[in-house]
Amino acid sequence: ALARAIGSRSPGRARRLLGYMESRNAIVCRVDFSKNRIVALPALGCETAPGDPKADVAEAAPPEQSEAGAGWGLFAAE
Repeated sequence: ALARAIGSRSPGRARRLLGYMESRNAIVCRVDFSKNRIVALPALGCETAPGDPKADVAEAAPPEQSEAGAGWGLFAAE
């Protein structure tokens, strides 16, 4: 979902962006027991739901909603 949000389909580019943001202490990445990545935003006090890196691209398509940016399902609180 991150690659699509930045206008790319490259998983490598998304991983590099995550690494850059983590090096700047903007995010904290961790892996759960099922080997799914969870990204936390400490300044906001929230984290993403576990993401499966092997999921189909078709599954990652956001549902149609009227609010801009809503419906991506990036955060567990959504």
